[in-house]
Amino acid sequence: MSRGFDANDGGLVGRSAQEIFNLIEISQQANAGKVNKSTYFTAAISIYQIYNDTINDLLSNNTAKQLQIRTYYDHDTGKCYTQIVDMVKKEMQNKKDYNNILAEAIHNRKLLTQTLKINELKKKSHLVISLILEKRDKISEGVNKVTEKSIEKFAQMDFAELASSNIGLPTIKIPESDYQSNDDINAKTVAKNFDTLSANLVSSATNIPSSKESKLTLALKPTLNPDANTLVFVCVLSNEEPPTNSIKALKV
Repeated sequence: MSRGFDANDGGLVGRSAQEIFNLIEISQQANAGKVNKSTYFTAAISIYQIYNDTINDLLSNNTAKQLQIRTYYDHDTGKCYTQIVDMVKKEMQNKKDYNNILAEAIHNRKLLTQTLKINELKKKSHLVISLILEKRDKISEGVNKVTEKSIEKFAQMDFAELASSNIGLPTIKIPESDYQSNDDINAKTVAKNFDTLSANLVSSATNIPSSKESKLTLALKPTLNPDANTLVFVCVLSNEEPPTNSIKALKV
C-alpha cells in the first residue's frame, strides 16, 4: 500500500497523492490570470500507527507518545466530529516531498518497534496514511499586499493497512483469568477492531450511528460517513493453516 514513487506504479497511496498534485497544478493554471482573488489548494499528509488501541504519530519527534482522540459537536452543522489531538500534519508539494515524508515514517516505525520491544510490530499494528487537500483563499489588497483569508479542509482520503489477520485474530479463546501476553491482548484488540470497523461500515451505509467504537474507527471517522466512498481490500492467504482467520477477515 505504502510503496514510494520509485516503484513501478507508486502503490495505491502514491498514485493517489500524484492525482492530488495533478489537481493542484490544474487549479493553479486556472487561477493564473486572476488578480483580485485567488483560490488555491495545498496537500498535506499525516501517518500514524495503532497498536493495542494506542495511537502513535510516525511523523512526530516523539513517536512513543500516546495520542488521544477528541470528540466535539459542531453547532453550525449539527454533527459530531473526531480529531486526533497533536497529530503532526506535513505539507507536500510534489512526489519528492511525499517520498521523503514516507521514508521518515517508515524509519520512525522501525525505531518505535525497538523502543516498544515488540516483535513483528509492523504485522500486529494498523498503519493509517491520511492525504489531505486543503482549500485556501488569498486576496490581493494592493500592489504588494496579499492576505490569506481562510484555510479549510476540502477533502481527505484515509488509507488503513490493517494488522495481518493471521497474526492479529485469535483462533482460540483465552480465559480472562489466565496470564495474557501483549500479543494475546493485542490479538483480542485487533479482533475487536475488525468487529467495530464492520459495524461502522454497515452503519455509515445506512446512515445509522454505530454503538461500537474503537480507536481505529474513531480515528477513521472523517472518512467513515455516508458522504464518503469506502473500498475494502482483503488479502487471503493461500496457506490452509489459518482458514478461520481468513473467513473472519472476509466477513468484515
